[in-house]
Amino acid sequence: MILNFSILESGNVSLIVYDISGKEVSKLIDGFYAPGNYAIKWNAIDYYGSQLSSGIYVYQLKTKNSILSNRMILIR
Repeated sequence: MILNFSILESGNVSLIVYDISGKEVSKLIDGFYAPGNYAIKWNAIDYYGSQLSSGIYVYQLKTKNSILSNRMILIR
């Protein structure tokens, strides 16, 4: 699954995936990004290297001035 996003101002950015209960399952990015458009591949693997099961997940993109959360459905 590909997650596309845009950064308007340079700064630290994090992109974290949570399961439906709110448990953090994966941190896709955590670092400094310049303005621009980006695409990050989510391989649906948790911190322990295990494949995540089908279901609803929430991703949260935090930038210098905003927080965006959205749901996504993983179907295996």
